[in-house]
Amino acid sequence: MPRATLVELNVSQLGPIGNAQLLLTDGLTVITGETGAGKTLLIGALQLCTGASDARNSSDGDLRASTLFVDDEKREVLLTREVTDGGRLRSLLNGATASVEQLREISRSLVEIHGQHDSLRLRNKAELLALIDRSGSCNSYEFDGATKRLRQLLNQRESVGGTEDDLRRRIEFLSFQIDEFNRIKPTSPQELSESILRLETITEISKMSESLLRAADLLDGDDDGNAAQTTSAALQLLGRAAHLGDLPQRINGAVEELRSVAQDLRRIGDSGEVDSSEIDRLNQRVGELRNLNRRFGGDLSDAFVAIEALKIELAGAEESLRNFANLDELVVAAQDEVDRESALLKSQRQLAAAEFSQGVQKELTRVALPHALFDVEVNGSDGSDVTFWFRPNPGHNPSPIHQVASGGELSRLMLAIALNSGSPDSCAIFDEIDAGIGGGVAQSIGSCLQELARRQQVIVVTHLASVAAVATRHWVVEKSSDGDSTTTTVRRVEGDERVSEIARMLAGSADNTESLALARRLLEDAILNR
Repeated sequence: MPRATLVELNVSQLGPIGNAQLLLTDGLTVITGETGAGKTLLIGALQLCTGASDARNSSDGDLRASTLFVDDEKREVLLTREVTDGGRLRSLLNGATASVEQLREISRSLVEIHGQHDSLRLRNKAELLALIDRSGSCNSYEFDGATKRLRQLLNQRESVGGTEDDLRRRIEFLSFQIDEFNRIKPTSPQELSESILRLETITEISKMSESLLRAADLLDGDDDGNAAQTTSAALQLLGRAAHLGDLPQRINGAVEELRSVAQDLRRIGDSGEVDSSEIDRLNQRVGELRNLNRRFGGDLSDAFVAIEALKIELAGAEESLRNFANLDELVVAAQDEVDRESALLKSQRQLAAAEFSQGVQKELTRVALPHALFDVEVNGSDGSDVTFWFRPNPGHNPSPIHQVASGGELSRLMLAIALNSGSPDSCAIFDEIDAGIGGGVAQSIGSCLQELARRQQVIVVTHLASVAAVATRHWVVEKSSDGDSTTTTVRRVEGDERVSEIARMLAGSADNTESLALARRLLEDAILNR
């Protein structure tokens, strides 16, 4: 099965480490060195690349750490953290600027680091659930499908009004809007503007007609004192005096002209007279059309567009109402299916959790936790709420695992879990897994790591020779000082150099003949047991 592998770790200017490059392979790799040499700094650099907070110790601000992985699809993934000129820590993914969250997300499938801090896997409920599902081959396909179908039906029902009463009220409102439009029934989007123009025109004509008739009455009307009557009276006062010449004739002509003009004014005024009911009708129509505008917003053309949309919505709502009862039945059936599948899935997960916890419990003695208690609790309707409970020593109540386990205990427990979680496809890194143990227990730890390394890449920071001896590749972290400064180097050891390093781990010195002989024997036994 393809699996992720850490192939290279590069570190520059991290505390006393000037430059270090580790070339790694599949199988079991150990990193050793005296206490304080800087082994944990390498793990810190790796954690930094996978999105950990800035825990660097860089004296000159040139820190750079990078890790090169090959994922389970054989693609290279380069994760980098480096200090910029401004002193900020920059994240890079395959050479391109990225966020810390991106590094964290992609590294989840690449590496698991177990050490002096809580494992990310033990903090993440989804990861715990994945462990149980993988160990018990629990398949949530049917449950996920039933849940998806129920969600789609609920969304469909929600989209048509939520409840049947809501839908009926919506239909009633849409019908009222459409009926109002049909009652007013505008002839075209331009009817309002045309009606206003017509109303203004005939109103003006009506006013002018009244003025013409009034002017005719003033010139020659029935009322006393009109112009023609007054002019005739003036003519009578003059009589037939000979010395006035043609003035009487001219005044008489003026009277006739006034009466002629008055007749013309009446003729024109009568021809332009407007029916007052037409003005009233137009006023009412303009008011109705303006109300329609306000109801639908904008102008009359918007009302025409809106009413077509309302008709479509009404047709859909009426169709939904016809299907509402059937939709309700489908929702009930889908909910029943979800309940059945969730109960079945929970039962599968409870069985898997019981077998998983028993398997881990059996491994606890092998990983130097002989008095510890481990259990898995499965809750939730579908069993997706998983809690790992742990009690490292008798006399205490079990607690959620990340709350009670020390660094060494956590690493060893994760080793026991890894041995029972199928075939992980990520790299497993254990920091100080052998803290506080030795002798035969250490050999058992080495055997467990060797077994795990047959399934996935394993990298271990260790102080125990029996653990270091079973590795397929061995790196040593060494610290030196010239009195003014301290430097740390990282190098791979093979052959006699590796024998000497394991002898140092056994006896504190690489020159002891007995420790050298024991170191060779440990290495030979490890080769035979691979």
